[in-house]
Amino acid sequence: MELLEYVEKLQGAIVNKKPIPYFKNTISSEPLTEQLGYKVQDLFIQKQIEALNSGLKGYKISMTNEQMQMFLNTNAPAYGTFLDSNIVTEQLSLKELFYPLIEMELVFEFTEDLSMGAKENEILEKAMVAPGLEIPDSRYDKWFPPEKGTLLGDVIADNTATGVLVLGEYQHIPTNLKWDSIHADLFLNNIKITEGDSSAVLGNPICAVEWLTSKLASEGKTIQKGMVVSSGTFINPLKLEKGLYEAEFDYFGKVSIQIVE
Repeated sequence: MELLEYVEKLQGAIVNKKPIPYFKNTISSEPLTEQLGYKVQDLFIQKQIEALNSGLKGYKISMTNEQMQMFLNTNAPAYGTFLDSNIVTEQLSLKELFYPLIEMELVFEFTEDLSMGAKENEILEKAMVAPGLEIPDSRYDKWFPPEKGTLLGDVIADNTATGVLVLGEYQHIPTNLKWDSIHADLFLNNIKITEGDSSAVLGNPICAVEWLTSKLASEGKTIQKGMVVSSGTFINPLKLEKGLYEAEFDYFGKVSIQIVE
């Protein structure tokens, strides 16, 4: 099947507000490899930019812990792509989404272009960090947890379940910060529902961002000034429900979002 056919099916799910089966269940052709998955994602993003008159905003890093990698029989993360239209601030309706989840993440915004394959020192020199709530969502039916045998390429093609990103206020990065021991709590309607820490993110979020810069470099891409990177979840994803969510992070403060019907 041609790349455009995959993209048209994903776009059809959005337009019709009806999720589609995983490609592995519906298409009698060669399975989508990781490499082909990213090619579909690139074309999908290009078409979404045109359809929404939106701009490229940055990237999300997924599968930054072993449990999520095991679901898809991989030993590495994957990335998705954010558009300006994926960023929200105050309120979000469940009606706008398919089957959304919620995660707590630290989000990096870059004040300068990064060199290709940038490492820790450059990342820290050129970034500010905000508390974030990522709301993954997918165009696939019954997408989480992934059914047995789900292909990594299928997930990547669907922009790695990119949904919505909620941002708090950006902070300057404290000196001598221990990136592997940042704690965060998640509240729903003022009741604590879970907690996590940064060690769940490939050991620490800087390692995750380094992975991304290296992966992008292998594809001839880099992170530019003004782009954001959501670095990976502190917790196992939870089903998104109606109510007021608030996450509180060590050092980086709070972020909240009101979810309505």
